[in-house]
Amino acid sequence: MSTLFDSAFREVLAGVMRRARRLRAASETEDRARKRRRGVGGTFAGHRAYAPGDDLRLLDWNAFARTRELHVKVLESEHLRALTIVLDTTPSMGAGEPPRFAGARRLAALVGGIALAHLDVLTVVAGSARAHFATLRDLEALLALLDGAAMSGGGTDAPVEAGVAASRGRIVWISDFAELAEARAGLAVLAPARRRALGLLAVSGDDRGAVREPGGRSRCTGQRRRLDRWRMARVVALSFASPERLPILLAIALLFFLARPPRVERSVASAHLARWRAALQRLRRPRQTPRRLRFWLLVVATAAASFAAAGPRLAPRDGPRVLVALLDASPSMGCAEGASSAFADACARLRRTAASLPEAVELRVLLAHAAPRVLRGSRADVLAALSAAPTPDAGPSPRLDELAGALAKDEELAVWTLTDARDDGVPALGALTVFGGEVVNAGITGASILDAWPLSTFDVVLDAHAPHGPPAFHVDGAAESAAGLELVELAPSRWRATLHLLRKGTGTCRITLAAPTGDALAADDQVELLVPPPAASRIGVLHAPAGDGVDWLARAAGLLADLAGGAVVEAGPGERVDLLLVEGGRLQSAPPRGISFGTAFADGAVRHAPHVLGWDREHPLTRGLDLSELVVRRALDGAALPDGARVLIEGSTGPLAVAIDGAGGRSLHFAFALADANLPLLAAFPQLLRRALAWTAGEEALVRLVPGAWFDAAESDVSRRIVPESRHLPGFGSDGSSLAVPLLLFAALLLAWRAWA
Repeated sequence: MSTLFDSAFREVLAGVMRRARRLRAASETEDRARKRRRGVGGTFAGHRAYAPGDDLRLLDWNAFARTRELHVKVLESEHLRALTIVLDTTPSMGAGEPPRFAGARRLAALVGGIALAHLDVLTVVAGSARAHFATLRDLEALLALLDGAAMSGGGTDAPVEAGVAASRGRIVWISDFAELAEARAGLAVLAPARRRALGLLAVSGDDRGAVREPGGRSRCTGQRRRLDRWRMARVVALSFASPERLPILLAIALLFFLARPPRVERSVASAHLARWRAALQRLRRPRQTPRRLRFWLLVVATAAASFAAAGPRLAPRDGPRVLVALLDASPSMGCAEGASSAFADACARLRRTAASLPEAVELRVLLAHAAPRVLRGSRADVLAALSAAPTPDAGPSPRLDELAGALAKDEELAVWTLTDARDDGVPALGALTVFGGEVVNAGITGASILDAWPLSTFDVVLDAHAPHGPPAFHVDGAAESAAGLELVELAPSRWRATLHLLRKGTGTCRITLAAPTGDALAADDQVELLVPPPAASRIGVLHAPAGDGVDWLARAAGLLADLAGGAVVEAGPGERVDLLLVEGGRLQSAPPRGISFGTAFADGAVRHAPHVLGWDREHPLTRGLDLSELVVRRALDGAALPDGARVLIEGSTGPLAVAIDGAGGRSLHFAFALADANLPLLAAFPQLLRRALAWTAGEEALVRLVPGAWFDAAESDVSRRIVPESRHLPGFGSDGSSLAVPLLLFAALLLAWRAWA
C-alpha cells in the first residue's frame, strides 16, 4: 500500500464520500436533478456496492436475492456535471517538510472522491498525465494516478490550458501560487473560456508562519485593512429564521409606541379656586416640542442602534501583537532591599502591565535563569504560571542582550526586559525597566575540594566576596575544622579561604559564610558537601611472613590505615573487612576489593627471574609514577594472575602487575611478593598504595560538592551596577475597538431626550 494514501487516509476519504452522499440526498436541488437523470427511462450502467447514504429506492433486490449482498443500480445521466482538477507540478511544490506536493495530491484525492460520489465526470490533469473517470469503480485508478504523479519543470499555466481544453464544467486549480506572474498567466487562460474555477492553496508544515515580502511587511496586510474597512461599512442583515433573533420583533412594537404623538393636555377652569389656579399654571407651560423634532430624534436613535447591531469598529492600528517579557531570574534578583526582592517587584509590575494591555495582545514571559523557560497561553494561564515559578536560583544565567537581540528580529514581537542591571548583558533593544537599589551582599562565589582522596582529612578551597573585611566560616554536619583557616585576599573584597576538615560521620557537611555586616542575598552564603562512609575503616591482612625479614605487608597495611583513619585486622573466616591485603599463597578468585602480592590464582604456577620491560603510563594507578628502577628477583608467570585484567607492569616472562575493574569490584594484583622486589624501597610505592586505596574504593567514597550551591562572582557582587535609562513600551497593534457600546449609549440618550421633550 502506498505511504501517501495509507489506510488512515483511505478511512478519511471514505468518510468524506459518505458525508457528501448524505448532503446530496438531503438537498432538494440535488433531488430534482437526480429525478431528471435517474428517471424510469434511464439507461442501466451497472452495479456498485451499497454505502451508507445511498438512495434506498435504487437498491437492486434481485441482486440481493442472488448474492445476499446489497447493491445499488447505477444509471447513466443525460446531464452529467463535469469537473476538472488541475494539479500544479512545478518544482516549488517540493518545498517544505512534508512537501507541498504530497498535501496537494491528497487534496486532489479528496476533491476527486467527492466528485465521483456525485456521479460526475472527473478529469485530472497533473503535468503531462491526464485521465478521465466516471464512476466510483475508478477511485483506485484515481489514487494510482495521483500516487504516480511527479513534479516537472513546466510553468503553471500549461496544465491550466490542458484543463480548459479537457472538458466543460468547473475547474479546481491546486497550486502553491509561488510565482504571481505564472498565476496571473493561468487566470488569463481561464478568463476567455468563461470557466468557473476554484483555487486551492497547497501549504506544508513549514508554511504556517507569516509569508513575508523582502520589505518585511506581511503580504496580507493590505487585504486585512480592506477587510476591516468592509466590516465597518457593512450592515448586518438580521435573519429571523434563527430562534435567538425572534425577540428583535419586539422592537417593532416599541418603535410604534414611541412614534405616537404626545397626548394633548386639556385644562378646564372650574368654580373652585384651587383647581382654577392649577389649570392656569398648565396653560402657561411652554408649548410642546414639534412633532418633526421628535420624529428625527427617533430616526437618529434607531439608526444608531442599527449601526451598533452591525458591530462597527475603529480603524485597526499597526504594531506588534505579542509582548515578550524577558524576566531576569538571576540570583541577584533575589536581593531583598526591604519587604520584597527585586524579582517580586518585577513580577508585580508585570501583572499590573498585563491588566492594562489590549485584549488582542498576546503575553509571553521568558524566565531567564539557568534553564530558560517560556510561559505562554492565555493571559490568565501565564500569570498563574508566573506565580508558581521558582525564585531565582544558582547557575550560569544567559545573557539578556543575546536573548533580546534574537527576539527583536521578529516585527510582530515587542520585547520588554525586567532586570536589576547588575551584569554587563543589559539589552540595548526593546523596552527596559530596572528594579532594585544599592545593597550590601557577601557570598561564596566558588568551591572546590583540594585533595579528592578517601582519607580521614580533606581540604576545601572557597572563593568569597566580602566587601567589609575578612570573612569567617562555620562548619557543621559530617565534618569539623581540623586546623586554622588560611585566607588570601586576591583583590579588593575578593578572598580565597582554605579549610582543613576532618571527617566525623556520614552525611551532609555545611559550610556557612559569616559576614561581619548585613547580607542582602542569603542564598549564596552556604556550601554543602556530601561525606560518604569511610573507604577503609577495617583493613584485613592475610599472609605468612617468611623468616625474620621485614614484614612489608604489615607496613603497607599500617600506612593505608593511617591514611584512611581505619584499623588493621587479621583476615579470617567470617571477618568483615573493607580492604584485603594478601601476600603469597593461592586464592580461588580475586577479592571484590583488595591488593595481592605474589598470590597465585591458578594451579601449576612457576616462578621466574624476569626483567621489567615497561609499565602503563595512562592508567590512574601508574600515571606519572617512575618505575624505571624497579627490580624483581622472583615472580610468578603470567598464567598465575587473574584472566581478563589490564596489564600495568610488563615483564619478560609475562605480566608483573594487573588491575581488575569489573562489576564485582576493583582489585590490584602483583606477580611478586614484596620481599622479592625492591618496590617497597622506591619513592613511588607510598603514592601507589594511596592511589590503590582511592581507586579500589571508587568515586562513591570521595567527598563531593552538592552542585548549584553557590553563585558566580558577578551575581554575589551586587555593587557592580550600571543603571541605564528606562525605555517605555511601544504602541501595540489592535483590531480596532468596538463602537457598539457608544452607539447604544447615544441612542439611549436620544430616546431619553425625546421622552423628556
